[in-house]
Amino acid sequence: MQLLKSILPVFIASAILLACSQQKPQSGDDGEILVFTSIPPLAYLVERIGGSGIKTDVLIQGGQDPHTFEPTPSQMAALSKADLFVTVGMPFEKVLVNKLADNLGKSLTIVPTEQPIDAVQKSCEGACDHCQPDADQRDDPHIWLSPTLLIEQARIITDALIKIDSTHAETYRKNLVALEDEIRTLDKKICEALAPFGGQAFYVFHPAFGHFARSYNLIQKPVETGGKSPTPKQLNDLITRAKADSVRIIFVQPQFDPTAAEKIAKSIGGVVVPLDPLARDVLQNLEEMADQIINALSVQSSTNI
Repeated sequence: MQLLKSILPVFIASAILLACSQQKPQSGDDGEILVFTSIPPLAYLVERIGGSGIKTDVLIQGGQDPHTFEPTPSQMAALSKADLFVTVGMPFEKVLVNKLADNLGKSLTIVPTEQPIDAVQKSCEGACDHCQPDADQRDDPHIWLSPTLLIEQARIITDALIKIDSTHAETYRKNLVALEDEIRTLDKKICEALAPFGGQAFYVFHPAFGHFARSYNLIQKPVETGGKSPTPKQLNDLITRAKADSVRIIFVQPQFDPTAAEKIAKSIGGVVVPLDPLARDVLQNLEEMADQIINALSVQSSTNI
């Protein structure tokens, strides 16, 4: 009996320690660092910088609209166990951060990739020297569509990874350098390809491409206004303007209802073409976006001849 009394406290203490270790929320199943991102392009950056030692998960899946997105209970549970939550300034992220407030400072660290960036100015510091800042785009959260801002985001993510995993700091920095070089090379390539179309406009449903447009001296003209589909009068005005601009292609994101864009396209004898700002491989997507826009502007130019 005496032996049992002496062993019992040790057993209880060991059980408590074991339970605590099993409930530790800050890593993946194999001891990996678990990083949640709000959108797929941020996950791409994390994977390029972090390599195989990082496990990523994304809240927004293909085809989901960030403006109306609500996480599932299982996503909330998984997010609460992450080490980092990388955000970009979408409205739904603020709601999530408030819900997760009790966990902050314990295991989950928020990494806002938008706050330290003066997006309006820095999006004009890329390969093209003819970029013009546009204050109207100051609240545009789609900063990853500007190569220069993409580099800024990658640096923020690198710093966050080093802060929680200094052991692999050299690897993270090396991967960042390689990624930056790749982004700059792509930026220069796109700049040269789009140079002949400087100052021209392309039509989109939702104004998600402002930072891309500004980086390459282009103008985006949205069908949607203030987050709402156009009224009949606005739709008629858009059709008139599109005809005047010889528009034949209207870009629509897969996250939105294309009905209004299809009405305009039908009225101008044009077509609707998908253009996804949320594609995971952001570098490949930037190049494909440039190709699609070049095609659209080439059609407009040939119509005007």
